[in-house]
Amino acid sequence: MGIDLHTLRYLKYFGRDGHTSAFSVYQAYGDLDGTFSPFGGGRSIRLSGHGYSDTVVILGTNLSGAPYLPLNEYMQWSFGPTVTAQVMISAPTGSYSRDKLFNMGTNRWQIKPELAYLMPVGEKGWWDVYGNVEWFQDNDDPRGGNRLETKPLFGLDTHYSYTFNRAFWAGVGVSYRRGGATRLDGISQGGSEEYTDGVATASMTFSPNWMMKAMYSHPIKASNEDVNTEIFQLTVQYNWGHLPSNR
Repeated sequence: MGIDLHTLRYLKYFGRDGHTSAFSVYQAYGDLDGTFSPFGGGRSIRLSGHGYSDTVVILGTNLSGAPYLPLNEYMQWSFGPTVTAQVMISAPTGSYSRDKLFNMGTNRWQIKPELAYLMPVGEKGWWDVYGNVEWFQDNDDPRGGNRLETKPLFGLDTHYSYTFNRAFWAGVGVSYRRGGATRLDGISQGGSEEYTDGVATASMTFSPNWMMKAMYSHPIKASNEDVNTEIFQLTVQYNWGHLPSNR
């Protein structure tokens, strides 16, 4: 099964008590086409469709490190250990119908706070680790029932990245998730999911304003072997105004 997502993102950096902060909004439109095998035994269902995803808003700030400086001063600043925090809020604005087996929207609010630590490794490398937890509002109009509950989903991500030159960096990492058990009208729909993905990322800066970033994610281990998702994401970004960092 394949999903093509086309995403529009607005990102604004600003200063808060001398620290770098950021506000961003995501809106995606997706096309789905492929087969899904929810019953096993070779039985599959053909799925196709399109629609808008839920709108996502992210607000983040550095708690230590990464001061908000004019661009000429920032370019002279030596990157050191940094602690950041952010919160992601997903609003139920996407395309949704309880009659469909798959929807781009979720018909519920979601909130995910995250804490991250970054530190330099040598002269050109850096290592980061992220911890987060995602909470889900109940869906009061699910397919096949009246209320769908989802337990919190816990995540841990870590990456090592290396800056080859001022224009190009690349990295590899691991993403771990556990939780998300669901109940439909009080009846369990399966236990917690647990899965680990390998991630590779590369970024190229073409000018002070234009940047392209590619990400590939491949499943390493999953508690449900029928759910194996490979992701390739290509991002083209145009920056204007003050640019505190190209990472």
